[in-house]
Amino acid sequence: MKFYFKLAASNLKADRRLFVPFVTTTSFLMAVNLIMLNAYASSDVLFKKLG
Repeated sequence: MKFYFKLAASNLKADRRLFVPFVTTTSFLMAVNLIMLNAYASSDVLFKKLG
């Protein structure tokens, strides 16, 4: 585990220009995924209540 952290730290120092957009896009996609799942689940519950 420590090896991976060291590798990530060295990569961060080496190419921050690549690392920052990668992290932002990953977090953004995760957020979108969670929102979509949440919306799907709530809509499912709503339709079950209405039906």
